[in-house]
Amino acid sequence: MKNQIQQQEESKTRILIVEDDRILAGELKNFLARWGYGVEPAEDFEDLLADFCRVSPRLVLMDINLP
Repeated sequence: MKNQIQQQEESKTRILIVEDDRILAGELKNFLARWGYGVEPAEDFEDLLADFCRVSPRLVLMDINLP
């Protein structure tokens, strides 16, 4: 059963969200997850760089006003 769940998670299209507002990032994650996307949040550019290679996202959604 666990193997099947892992396979489903790995087969999802991955989206990386770079957003410093945790509430907005959570809302985006919930919305996209309901549509079947695998979503990884990142709060800043350092997280983005670390997560990009690990996640291999098909799409990156970025806040243009990051501090």
